[in-house]
Amino acid sequence: MLFFTPMVTPTIPMGSMMFFCLARFQKKNIPIYADPQTLEELLTAFGYAFETAADHHGQYDTPRLSPHEIRGPQVTPFPGVTFEHFEQDHGFSKSYGYRIGDFAYCTDLIGMPAESWQRLEGIKVLVVDCLRREPHPTHAHLDLVLEWADRLKVERAYLNHLGAQLDYETLKKELPAGVKPCYDGLVIEV
Repeated sequence: MLFFTPMVTPTIPMGSMMFFCLARFQKKNIPIYADPQTLEELLTAFGYAFETAADHHGQYDTPRLSPHEIRGPQVTPFPGVTFEHFEQDHGFSKSYGYRIGDFAYCTDLIGMPAESWQRLEGIKVLVVDCLRREPHPTHAHLDLVLEWADRLKVERAYLNHLGAQLDYETLKKELPAGVKPCYDGLVIEV
């Protein structure tokens, strides 16, 4: 399954498109979840991916996606896990954060409404947007993210969406215990 947050342009999820090749090997559709506007943008940009295998004589030669709408904060049960998504403030638009058990993924945000903060109570691991050191109109900055990690009393926080101004090695030395910068290929055990 794939989750999409609201997009600035339909080309943003192109990197995610490589995962769609899984449908060919699985021989079944990949469920995707997004708000109505984002689903519409995905349908416009990648309409072929929403066609059924029956449209192509049962062949999975292109991705097959099963769209599901996210409308505001909600809980989606999956076998063996509860998956929560909640609204975030992305400056000029909204995005969604995700919680699975004690783990939360919050990127593309500058803040959250009170209801979303309540959904994060008790998490142990937070992956969070941290674009740069200075404030930005649509993304969290280092001091703000450190405040959030402290507020939530997480055991571990991972800084994601790092801008070029943030040097990985420098951050590793400066960050408090339990806070680390993300890197390509990082595996987080929860």
